[in-house]
Amino acid sequence: MVASDGAVLLVQGGCEWMPRRTAFAPALRVWDAKFWDGADLAVAWNRDRISVSGGEWQLSWPADATVKFPKCDELLAGLHSPVARIALDDTDADRWLRFLDELSAGPEAEEVTIAFVDPPALAEVGGSARTVSATQSSLAGRRSVTATTSIRTLRLALQLGFRAMMVVGRGHPLVALDGPRRFVWCTAPQKLGARESGNRLMF
Repeated sequence: MVASDGAVLLVQGGCEWMPRRTAFAPALRVWDAKFWDGADLAVAWNRDRISVSGGEWQLSWPADATVKFPKCDELLAGLHSPVARIALDDTDADRWLRFLDELSAGPEAEEVTIAFVDPPALAEVGGSARTVSATQSSLAGRRSVTATTSIRTLRLALQLGFRAMMVVGRGHPLVALDGPRRFVWCTAPQKLGARESGNRLMF
């Protein structure tokens, strides 16, 4: 199962579709509703409409095969051995989330820098340039790599439970891993699959 807004890509494993077909779901706020939590979901579609039901609720919309979508298979196939990779401990992830919450409460804070150093660190962009080190976490690969990215997107990746983050190379999006799941992102206004991602990488 794949979700994307053109700047962020989430690949959720563990889903089997037989036979394989592509169904597009609109990004509606109703997907955030709590009645979906823990519900046994069922998906059905024919030539004209797609439906998702969970418990007592059902959502239906017209099928549309013309929706533009990132070339996910090509993008994921290009994610070869990382230049640097962070294995983030849960305790450090909680500290980073609190730090991101503090930064996002500021009037102009939009970006943060991930330092792929030992130990990994999260740093404020501008201002007082505060830093939070992930002392319980580990780094593999090249040292002294930094990536500046959106506070909002990094916070979402951590909230979704991703704890392994990697830099693939200059001009590529950032990637977070969790078993069969993938979370790939670049900063606005650039789009996934573009020649230059929005990330600012320094080696």
